[in-house]
Parts: sequence; C-alpha cells; structure tokens
Amino acid sequence: MDLRGCWYLLFFASPIALSVQPPDFPETNPTEVNGEQLFEGDILLTEEQRSARVLRQAMAHTVYRWPEGPDGYPLVPYVFKDKAVNQSAVKAGLKHWEAHTCLRFTHTTNTNQPHLRFISGNGCYALLGRSRSNGQDVSIGSRCGILGIVVHEIGHAMGFFHEQSRPDRDSYITINTNNVQPAKIQNFEKGSKSSINNYGVPYDYSSDMHYGPKYLSINGKATIATKDPLAQGLIGQRNGLSHRDKLLANRMYNCIDKWLKKCRLTTDPCRNGGYLGNNCKCVCPPGTSGTSCQRVTGGYYDQLMGTCTEKITKEGTVSSPNYPQKYPSGQPGQCTKWIVAPKGYVPRLTFRAFRLYHRSSHCNAKSCCYFDSLEIRTTNRHTGDVFCGSDITTGRSFTASGREMVLYFHTKTNFYTGWSAKLSFIPATGSKTKVTPPKTTPKPPTRCLFKKYNNVYYWTSPGYGAQDYPNYSRCSFGASSVSRIVTVKLVKFDLQPMVNTKCVDYIKVELPFGRSKTLCGRATEPSRIVFKSPSQISLSFFSDGAISRAGFNVSMQFQHSTCHRTIKTQRVGDTGYLTTPAYGKRHTSDLICLYRIMAPKGRQVKLDFLYSATKATSGCSSDWVLVNGRGEPTFPPATSIITCGNTRLTNIPTSTQGQMYVAYQGTRYWSSGMRLKYTIV
Repeated sequence: MDLRGCWYLLFFASPIALSVQPPDFPETNPTEVNGEQLFEGDILLTEEQRSARVLRQAMAHTVYRWPEGPDGYPLVPYVFKDKAVNQSAVKAGLKHWEAHTCLRFTHTTNTNQPHLRFISGNGCYALLGRSRSNGQDVSIGSRCGILGIVVHEIGHAMGFFHEQSRPDRDSYITINTNNVQPAKIQNFEKGSKSSINNYGVPYDYSSDMHYGPKYLSINGKATIATKDPLAQGLIGQRNGLSHRDKLLANRMYNCIDKWLKKCRLTTDPCRNGGYLGNNCKCVCPPGTSGTSCQRVTGGYYDQLMGTCTEKITKEGTVSSPNYPQKYPSGQPGQCTKWIVAPKGYVPRLTFRAFRLYHRSSHCNAKSCCYFDSLEIRTTNRHTGDVFCGSDITTGRSFTASGREMVLYFHTKTNFYTGWSAKLSFIPATGSKTKVTPPKTTPKPPTRCLFKKYNNVYYWTSPGYGAQDYPNYSRCSFGASSVSRIVTVKLVKFDLQPMVNTKCVDYIKVELPFGRSKTLCGRATEPSRIVFKSPSQISLSFFSDGAISRAGFNVSMQFQHSTCHRTIKTQRVGDTGYLTTPAYGKRHTSDLICLYRIMAPKGRQVKLDFLYSATKATSGCSSDWVLVNGRGEPTFPPATSIITCGNTRLTNIPTSTQGQMYVAYQGTRYWSSGMRLKYTIV
C-alpha cells in the first residue's frame, strides 16, 4: 500500500479503521508566495522586517502589536477574502484565542484599515505581526483546517515566532543540521537575546508554535532533538495554545494588567507560572493546583507524556505501544524509551519482531522512513539511525557505546504491529570497573540517604544516582529549628506520574498547622519548588509496586532570620510588645518569623492583643499568624489558633506550659506584618 496521493480516502473513509496522519504542513507548504520566500516555512515578512536590522524584532517591537479597541482590549478586524476558505475552522481558531487571551476579533466590512484577510491559499502561512498596510493575508489552505494549525497561523499574525527560534533554545533542543534539507537550513535560525522578548516565559516543548521533531528532514531522522530525551514526542503538537503560549500572549498584550485592574488587584496573586484570568481567578499551569496555583502536584509535562514514554534501568522486554496489536497513529503512538545501564555496563537491544510502514519519497523527494519510524540512538542523545518497513531482521542486535541508548518511535499510520526487543546489559568493553552480571547485582538500599555537604543537607531516594528507586519504598526525615527558617528545595525530582489523577509514588511534605503537600511526577525546573517553615518540615517518601523512576534529591538548610527570637521573662507582671520588621509597610520580600515567649517557672504567658495585617485568603492558605500556648512549635491545629487578613484578637487562651509560640508568614506586596502585647501572669 502506497500512501502517496490517497490520504483523504484513508483518513476520512477507511472501511477497516485504518488511519494515516497527513504530512506536516511545512512539508507541503510552498517555498514562496507571490515571489516572496516564506520565512521559517510559513511566515510572510514585510520589506521592513526582511532587513537585518529589524528581522527578529516583531515579538519585541510594539509597532507590530494590534492596538486596543474602544473597550480597552486589543481589537483585530478580519474578513474572509474568498469563499473557499474553511470559515468554521477559522472561527474555531479565533474563538480559541479569545477564550484564552484578552484579544478580540471582529468581522469587518471596513477594509480601509489594517485587518486580517483569511484566504484559501496554497498552504498555511501568515504575515508576522500587524502590518501597517490595509489588509494582510492569513492562508488556511486545504490541509490547514486543524485547530492547532489555524491557531498557529493566527499566532504569527499576532506577533509570535516559532518556539525553536528563541535565543535560549540551545539549552533545551539540539538542531541536527545534517538531517535538515540544505535549502531549508535557514528555517532553523536562532534569534538573538536583544531581538526576541520572551517576557520571562520559560521554554515550552508543548508550545503550539514549536516545530515537530522531523520537520524538513532530508533523511527521515529527527531535525530537532530535545535535551530531555523523554520530551522528544512533545514537540510539534497542534492541539491549540499551551499554557505558556497563553501566558506569553497575555503578557505581550498586557492582558494580565487589564484583568488585575478589572478585578481591583494591584499584583498577580498566582504562583508557580500561573496568571490571573479574565474571571479574576488564577489560570494554573499543568502540575499545579489551588486557588493561587500554590500546590505543586507534578511536572509541567507529566500529563502530556505518553504512557509508553519511560526511562528504563532494568533488563526486560521493550516494545511499541499495544504490541502485539497494531500501534496507534499520531500523538498516541509517539514513544521515547530512555535506557540507562548500571555503571560498567552498556545496553544491548536484540529484536524479536519488527514491522512498520515502508519507506516513501516525502523527504524532499528522497526515499526515507517518513510515516512510521524507529530511531535508535546508540552514541548520543540527539541523533541515530532510523528504521522502518522490515529493515530490522529477527535476532539483529544494537549495542550502545556508553551507558545510554535512546529509542524514539514516531508514527503517522496504524497499519502494523510494530516491534519487540529484548533488553540486556552487558559489561562495557575495556571497563576497569569490577562488575557482576546485572541479574545478580545486589538490590539498592531500601532506605533513603541523608548527607551533609557545605552546610546543606541532602536527602535522596534509595539508590539515587546509580539506579531507579525500588518498589515499596518507605522513608522519611524531618528538620526543626526555633532560631532559623527551615528551607527545603527540590534539586532533582523524577517519580512515577499520576495514575487516574492520583499520586502513587510520591513525597508528602508536612508543614506547621497540620498542612501538607503531595509531590509526584517529574519536575523540569525543580529548583523553583521551595518550601519554607518558621519551625519544622517533615518529608515522607512512598512508592508502590509498579513503575519506578530515577528518584529525587532534596536539599534542606537552616536560613538566618531577623525575626526568630526567644524572649525570656523574669517575673510576674513583665510585659512587652513584639512587632515584625517594618510593621505597617508592605513587605518588599517574603517574611517568615517565629517568636518564643518564655515565662519563669510556674508562670504563664498571656497575649493581651494581637493585630494581624496580612493577605486574606480562604483558610489562611498563604499568609497567616499562628499562636500556640502548649509549647508546640509544630502548631497542631487542635491546640493552635490561626488568623489572617486585617484582624484584632484579644480573647486568646493563656499558655499552659509556660511558653507561647507565635509564627508569622507574609508574602511581599500583600502583607504588612503583625503586632502583639504579652504579659506574664
């Protein structure tokens, strides 16, 4: 069966439930439109933009923004230039942009102004940003009616470049120039830091503006490889704007500032990459939850990773999804197997079966594994040899040159059963490490390790750095101090993703007042996940009997505090006032304090009053004052008082154990402190 020229029959009317994904639109796009070469495959540039001086300034230069309409929100007029354009697909794309940003699109009859002209041209392309001329084309050709493609082209018209053009892209991807069609190499150029403004939004593998892994390949191999091998299947999605796409658009067009004003707020309350939305509620990124996105429940990409994508550290059978049944086409069929052998060993893969769709001439008219392919990377993480059809015979083996091997399975059809192979670890050639066969290698320790280095404590999962943590792990540790802030930060974090929205392998973080947070999945930016406590933090690790991953490395240290104080009183009747630093003024940085008031033997501490000036949240979730009169710096909820907002407490129970603990937590820009008076009775 040859797919050339017949996808519409297969895709829309297959009587046997076979399917094939159409070619990536950069492959079918023209190289030029009206004599002008398309930039990066689907972008039209004005003469001014083509000059080297301003070539990559559209995202940074406000002249290319669409201006505000009468209601104060960006307004983009548009028309349908010809009847052949898929109007329902265009309207769905516009509606998608309106649902997630503050941009407004309006059909117009006034063409004597800058506006979008949707046409059914020869391909999918758009002008970059707003043109000062009266009308600019956005082509939604016959193969461009997918929501993500329409959204992509509208993105260019709004001023978006491709994600892989970002100046920081080399920290996240590798461009395999040897695999790129020579005439298309300029499509993979990188912008400079001075010319592209990313508005502080992190790089996003899942961006709707990212090229796919094999775009413009000359040989069927990946033209773009992700630095994180497990993210290889994420790039090139066309399901619509990702969370970070939305965040970028809303920062770029000042939408968040407009919504803050509408909601009568001065600063964005949303954390961990979230942002305030049109409904005055936080729009949280994947892997977070809570009213202010304060709970980290997993990694940003965890929910997007395919179930067959995994890191493998144990011998066994490796196969395509659904094997021995037919593998799925498209995104469900994308798989990455990142194989890591124990120290002193290398992976060897011996195939038992292999059958994919055969080669075709879609790589710049050259024969290649375009539709379905298995790429085997044995010498590095970013490129290897590609196989399809019946290229790999039963019994053929592949051996890595080092401890790692990466398998990238890419599908566009669901015609065949795929592949299966036996994975084994063999001693590395010339290895000076004394090794024993992996099957008899002692099991890793079932306990976590706790070490100190340069005054920082590190807590790691069992076997961390050598192999994946074992199943049924149980371990914990705690840290406490009444004189310093206890700070816990993730260094590395890779646990099994959630199963049916529940964490099965996880770390439970226990904080004062009986509060806790559960962490699972994989953190791509672990250093941003930090927990601080005025007195104590406890962590516990649990794993089930199924999938294991690389594990975790968590740091803990005691940080100096200007407001951790112990007040030792002398006699009955002693009285005093305590205030947090710069009381009455909004904090310029987050503030955590702990006060311990101690009475003489046989006497107690009474709080005459306590003023709180903190951010008011439901359940006092982020800013608060805690009071405990039983000598318990963990502030158990049954014996402690919590308050927040602008409150005045006077009827506070006297201590029963001769001391009173008062803890304070306030976030910058929102809270301005606490003041209290105590008396010894």
